[in-house]
Amino acid sequence: MAGRGKSIFINCPYDRAYGKRFWGRTFAVLDAGFVPRAAIEIDNGAQSRFDKIIKIVRECPLSIHDLCRADTPRFNMPFEVGLAVAMANGAARTRKRLLILATSKKKFEATCSDLKGIDPSIYRGDPVRATTTWLQQFFDPRRTFPSPLQTKSRFDSFWAGLPRVARAWGFDHRNPTWVERQGAIHSFLESHPLRRGRP
Repeated sequence: MAGRGKSIFINCPYDRAYGKRFWGRTFAVLDAGFVPRAAIEIDNGAQSRFDKIIKIVRECPLSIHDLCRADTPRFNMPFEVGLAVAMANGAARTRKRLLILATSKKKFEATCSDLKGIDPSIYRGDPVRATTTWLQQFFDPRRTFPSPLQTKSRFDSFWAGLPRVARAWGFDHRNPTWVERQGAIHSFLESHPLRRGRP
């Protein structure tokens, strides 16, 4: 059953340089049957960005934090990791599970020294396989879910056809809205269903 209980907060850069990886991470979450959430999903001028993030992080039992640029002048990503860790370890003791990604352990510890003792997952720019590998621990073992290789192959097919789909739908795939991003992925997954049950 999809819903809040299977929601995943995605904390990552939103710029064009990271664009394909953001597409890939969102694709992997949806392909595994989860619901992606992100700070950019809410457009509410009456609510501050901080309040939006707090609300989403609180509602998501799972979160993915890509700290690939944690040593740059923008510190939003480490800050949002801190929010999730605080909720998981605070007085409320919410049951949260986090995937923290970094490009090297040394860089991670230098940037987030207060998180020493927490082992980040080290990856080299393949968010699809890294995401699906982590999500496998939440799969129902009585059912067949996509493997990291399956999801990577499906994403490659999706990515190859995305420019054509974006032109037909009238949006810029390099700078999509949250609705356009999810709509394109949902459309692909519906037309390329993955068999879930055991053979």
